[in-house]
Amino acid sequence: MTEKKQIGILAILIVFTGLLCVFFGIRSGKSTPERMSSAILNNKYKDAVTKVEVSQHGEVLTLYKDVSLQGNWVGYSDSDPELVFPVDPVSMEEFLQNSTDIRDFVLISKNPDSQKLESFNLLDSSEITVNYYADESSVSSVTFGSNNYSGQKIYVTTPDSPIYEIHDDFFPWLTTAGKSWANMNFVPKNIMGITDASDIQRIIVSSKATGKGKNLTNATATAAATEGELFKEIADKVLSLRGGALINPTVAEGVSEIFELRLETGNTNSVTLKVYPYKDSFVVIPTVFLNTVAEGYRLNYGFEISTWTYNTMAQWVE
Repeated sequence: MTEKKQIGILAILIVFTGLLCVFFGIRSGKSTPERMSSAILNNKYKDAVTKVEVSQHGEVLTLYKDVSLQGNWVGYSDSDPELVFPVDPVSMEEFLQNSTDIRDFVLISKNPDSQKLESFNLLDSSEITVNYYADESSVSSVTFGSNNYSGQKIYVTTPDSPIYEIHDDFFPWLTTAGKSWANMNFVPKNIMGITDASDIQRIIVSSKATGKGKNLTNATATAAATEGELFKEIADKVLSLRGGALINPTVAEGVSEIFELRLETGNTNSVTLKVYPYKDSFVVIPTVFLNTVAEGYRLNYGFEISTWTYNTMAQWVE
């Protein structure tokens, strides 16, 4: 092969390679989506948020800081507004932290029409909208749609904005089901100011079925070894027990109470747990008393427990 031919072939290869680079460069540019780093909720509002509304299928779940309960979160659904439950403080903190975390927002559609929104479940009965409020003023509103093919990303939009794709770490909270947000512990420790069992000063248990009962205090527990063991057993156990389904207390109307447990703290706060038969199991209805409670206190809820849990409690009066 002559030198001229070699140079000619080399020139052709260089031009061809250049064209390929340009072609794939353009293709790559087209397929690389626009993205930005942002958050669902501006971090400056994290501690200022006083209310969150989650809506789906026409139902709205409202979560708000109750000033009568030292600013602890409580919740209720518009489908059952009389059922007011304490919100799990750890879960709520994680939700707000997730909301303010900086994350990638990958642009999917810049100017979506109704058909486009529907295709991502952002404009039909299945979308979930979360509204954040600070002193009744909306500071953020985001609608969550369907997941992508991998299930790890979710499509989101805000009023009159593009469709974006973000990492889906909101799954536990994208629901209007109260139980998913509720503090299902027998004792709402954060509301009562309880850190651990040592904060409990008195335990009163009574069986309405047998008439048996016990009145235990830290003082008598120290004086009597058997009572001391029982006091510690009940205190530790009741702080670890959790209920099942969230239930409106009205289910106990006209039903005879069969068991009662009362815990008192050193600051005269108390919680009374009343147990009633319910279908094939039992329902516990807590009544929380706070010495600092202000007017407007609204907690009103119950939760289901199993026969095993009830039998465990019943043994405390034997």
